Amino acid sequence: MKLSVRQLSFQLSRALVLTGFAFGSVVSGCAQEKNFVSSDQASDLDNFDPDAWEEPVNRDNATELHVLNTELQRAMRGGEKEKVRQIVSALRDELGQFAGYPEKRPSYAAAPDQSSPSLRELDNLEASWSQIGGKFAPRMNWADGVIDTQREAESIARLREAGWYGQSLLIYAFAKTERSLKNQAIAAAEFVVTQQASNGVFGFPYPAKDTRVGRGAAKIVTRARARGFEPVEGDWIIRDFSDEGGLGFDNGVVGLFLVNMHAATGDARYLDAALKAGVWASRYPLSSNFNYNVFSGQLFSALYRATCEAKWLVRAQHVFEIGVLPGQLESGRWIDPHNARIEYHSILVWGMQEYYLALASAGLIDHVKDVEDRLVRATNHLAHQQIVYGPSSLSVAPLKSLIRAQFLFGHSDFWENAINVNVNYATAELIDEAVARDVPPPHELGYYLAYKLDKAALSKDFSFSANRVDSRCPKNSDIPPFQVEL
Repeated sequence: MKLSVRQLSFQLSRALVLTGFAFGSVVSGCAQEKNFVSSDQASDLDNFDPDAWEEPVNRDNATELHVLNTELQRAMRGGEKEKVRQIVSALRDELGQFAGYPEKRPSYAAAPDQSSPSLRELDNLEASWSQIGGKFAPRMNWADGVIDTQREAESIARLREAGWYGQSLLIYAFAKTERSLKNQAIAAAEFVVTQQASNGVFGFPYPAKDTRVGRGAAKIVTRARARGFEPVEGDWIIRDFSDEGGLGFDNGVVGLFLVNMHAATGDARYLDAALKAGVWASRYPLSSNFNYNVFSGQLFSALYRATCEAKWLVRAQHVFEIGVLPGQLESGRWIDPHNARIEYHSILVWGMQEYYLALASAGLIDHVKDVEDRLVRATNHLAHQQIVYGPSSLSVAPLKSLIRAQFLFGHSDFWENAINVNVNYATAELIDEAVARDVPPPHELGYYLAYKLDKAALSKDFSFSANRVDSRCPKNSDIPPFQVEL
């Protein structure tokens, strides 16, 4: 059989791993088994070969998988940790070879280029990204705080976009030490605060037109009204009576952004809004979709670090120990075909990093070590997939998780190479595409620019603040643990 260049690259990489010529130490000071990609992880990468991909859910297993998924959601919502584990085990048996196998054929945009980006490429990237706060701010509704519902639903900025870009602007401001950038992050925060619903949630845009996003929103509204509930307040869907759990997505992203804004500015309004979002999330049920759960879990984790109130850590533990961690395989990937996809795997890793920071702040050493081990395996797998196959054509979402891993667990050339794969794709193609379409470049690039411009600046950001395991939340402390100034 004739192998493609990508297949040959994979076979060589896999052979090097299995014979011991691994990619070097991933985490300085960690146990020896963390320093290498295991043989299970190497063979598991076969799952992400687009030329060998098969449909994981078919007529033979679809019905049973649906039944198990329904049982899993019921057990999660009942807080039945052991039953969750049993159902996940049954799911693994039912999926068989397709455990940890992506639901869609992986798509890679380019050959993996692990070289360090040139200074010229970094300059072009910075020039493009610097327009976020100016040219594109009105499109994201930061300028006047008014939602233009006459636009297509896809071009109405969901609140998650303001949270993501605002957070990137915030850490970029630290690296550049430019107040204008910080002011743009503040503008994003001011906008989302004005849009918070009366029940505390940061909602989903509505009304919507006949587009993919619009049709999804319309279904939520139709379903709720058929049950006698009004789900819309102002321009937002604020109640979701489906069983999917998607309303927690934007709420968690925006809430986390506001916690960080409070840490950066000291403005109590931001923390107050984040706390309201946390109260709403604490009443929101868990979903059988692991990545939906992680958004509330990361918000609870950040709120614990901001307030040192134990209730937020307890809520974070409930979400992660029942609604996230049980689905992770030994390889570091998640068991179900949906969350095996690279973009959702990246989301899960990012959220788990917040949980790790909360556990570290509480000084829960045994729990910290377990989550650290899980995160290292998950990050290794994420990096290895991209180093072997290339950057995803869908997203550069892995960038944030890989960069923060460098701060949490020590520098790794292996992870740095995976970071380069993403950035080289962005500078070669994504930036030009964004210019041609007159849209902002991916928000993840703001993290990378801050990382390259001033690595020390990232340690000032609330999300990157714990580089060592110790207790930062002593009892009876009224002082926020991460008060920083620009």
